Amino acid sequence: MFSFCWLLVVGCWLLVVGWLLVVCCCLLIVDCCWLIVFFG
Repeated sequence: MFSFCWLLVVGCWLLVVGWLLVVCCCLLIVDCCWLIVFFG
């Protein structure tokens, strides 16, 4: 039972970290696109 809860917690953390990485990458790509549009 304990190991299952531990797996659930780790899974949730990985999910949150993954979403944060995806959001950060998208923001970086959008920022780069805007820079290219303005200064390109």
